[in-house]
Amino acid sequence: MVMIPPYMYLDKHVKGKSTKEIMVEIDDLKSSIERLKIKMEHPDYGDQTKWCPSDEVIMSWYRYVLDHAKYELEKAGGTYCATAADLKYHAFCGSIKYINKIIFTSGTLKKGLKMRIIEIKGETPTFRTAFLRAEDDFKDTSRTDNLPVKREEIFKGLRLLYLGEWRSWYDLRRYGMYLIGGTKWKLEIQFSNGYKPFISRGDYVYPYNFNKFEKLIGIGLNNEYDYWWRSPEYDHYIIW
Repeated sequence: MVMIPPYMYLDKHVKGKSTKEIMVEIDDLKSSIERLKIKMEHPDYGDQTKWCPSDEVIMSWYRYVLDHAKYELEKAGGTYCATAADLKYHAFCGSIKYINKIIFTSGTLKKGLKMRIIEIKGETPTFRTAFLRAEDDFKDTSRTDNLPVKREEIFKGLRLLYLGEWRSWYDLRRYGMYLIGGTKWKLEIQFSNGYKPFISRGDYVYPYNFNKFEKLIGIGLNNEYDYWWRSPEYDHYIIW
């Protein structure tokens, strides 16, 4: 696939077009995003980072162009009618600043589950870890420590992950597969404003950008934190 810079694509296909033409482009971009999600979330997807451009880069390109196409639609006098998925995403984004706890659990029932608990009370989020084995209750096995990021950086990362679009359940049966004893995970995000907890879980299947979420909360980094959301490529995103 050959990609042109987003601004060139917008100049050619979006800017100066009628509201009807822009809406057709928006629908095409949304369909492309959904098709790419399905591809990247398949259990047999594997490591495609060596592709150029990678699917992750292509997804970022789609997102950037879609957000700016919506902006151009409003400039042209049109109105974007939000879908149910859009409304879910907007509701989540509207409550991000009220997040006070993130609980992420993963593992297997045989080997045990590991829980990472992140509390956001001040400017610097804290975390601790607990373990559950088949014969035990959850036990805190590590001290509370600070994440090497600030509160607003966690919130920015969650917006850029489009977390509000994550499905509530990721299951192998969606792909006609079944596995006993696979890795299970659950994400629960709690809010201080009364917004119902956000819950997403899976059984050996993950959202397409799951690896970036793990990096955001400091999992699997070998003591070297990955500040992916600080990349200049995200500076010009429009977060709707």
